[in-house]
Parts: sequence; C-alpha cells; structure tokens
Amino acid sequence: MVNFKWLIKEDVLVFLDDVLCHTKGYEVYLAGGYLRDMYYQKYFNTGNIMVQPKDVDIIFVPVSEVKELPVLGSTYINYDVMAKDIPNVRDNVERVRGMFATWLSTPDVQFIVYDKYLTIQQLAEDMDCNINQAMYNIATGESFCTEAFVQGHDDKVIELLHTFETTRMCNRIIRMNKKFPSYTVVHDISEEDWLEATTKPKVNGGVHCGSFIEE
Repeated sequence: MVNFKWLIKEDVLVFLDDVLCHTKGYEVYLAGGYLRDMYYQKYFNTGNIMVQPKDVDIIFVPVSEVKELPVLGSTYINYDVMAKDIPNVRDNVERVRGMFATWLSTPDVQFIVYDKYLTIQQLAEDMDCNINQAMYNIATGESFCTEAFVQGHDDKVIELLHTFETTRMCNRIIRMNKKFPSYTVVHDISEEDWLEATTKPKVNGGVHCGSFIEE
C-alpha cells in the first residue's frame, strides 16, 4: 500500500494539520485528485510536463452529534452549497464549501461534507473514477487506495465506476483524459450520448465552483 503522506507537499501537510485542529465532530481526509496527481508525478511521469493538482479535496465524515467545520485565517470562502442545490450530487454528501488560500501551493480547497459515517475504504470506493480512489486520514496518517486505483495507473486506463447524469459523466471523462492523455478511456456511455455531450457548448452558471460540483 502506498504511503501517501510522503507524496504530499509540506505546506499542504501543515494546512491539513491546521484544518484538523479546528475541526470538531468529524474524521478528516485528504481525498482523490490531489493524491492521484502526486502519485502519478512520483511514479509514472517520465516526461518533463508537471501534473499539477487542481485543488485540495478534504472530506469530513461525521462521528459526533456536535460538529463544527474549521474557520481558518488567511483564507476566504468563495462558495458554500448544500447538497439539495447541487445538480446530480452523489449520495451521502451534505454540502460542499469552496475556499481559496493564496499562500498554499495548491490554493483552491474544497470541503466535502458527508451526512453519514463511511470508512476509509468506503470513501475511496465512493470516488467516481478508478484513478481517483485514494484517501489519506489526516489524524492517523493511514493511507488507502483501491485495487482499481493501482491497476488503473499501472495499465493507464481511466474508467468511470459510478453512474450519474450523462453530460457530467462525459465532462468528467474528458477532463481526466486531458490531464492524462496517454491513458485509455473506458465507459459505457452510448455513442449518441457521447457525441451530444461532447459537441454541446458548455454553459457556465457564472459562479466559480470546484471540481466536485462542476458540470
């Protein structure tokens, strides 16, 4: 099993510790894309192109009735959206908060708050793409990734493992493939739906949102 701690930049580790110290009633994890990109950069990127994480996704899993999300200095909140207001949000998510920390090496931060307890394995398996299924427990230092995560990077294959709204699935695949153009894409989307989704102009609602809730 990969020890993800050694792939995380020092300033991000310090930030994660600060998040943990100011959190009550939640287990806190670094999830998905950041770990994916740092893993790829360490073990698979043989060229000169740097794969930079787009944002830092931090997952909060409730473990107590009394809960408090951290309020951090030198950051600002640019969106805070309840699950009911997020189109096609995955099950188990209560809200998503987007933050910006100008001093951080990856300044865009997302708080993804779950509405029920999931284990580290269940959280990893809840990530939609195989190559994103990785978790790091900030308090304990425990690392976890699925076999699909390891195999996906070894075989250079991107596969959607969850089904949701077609246009969003297409956009997710396209974004993943742009980041990892040497990887092959596997999906069950029909040719007709794929063509429609990939040729339709993308509409931006005018509000900045992070990768978790973007269309």
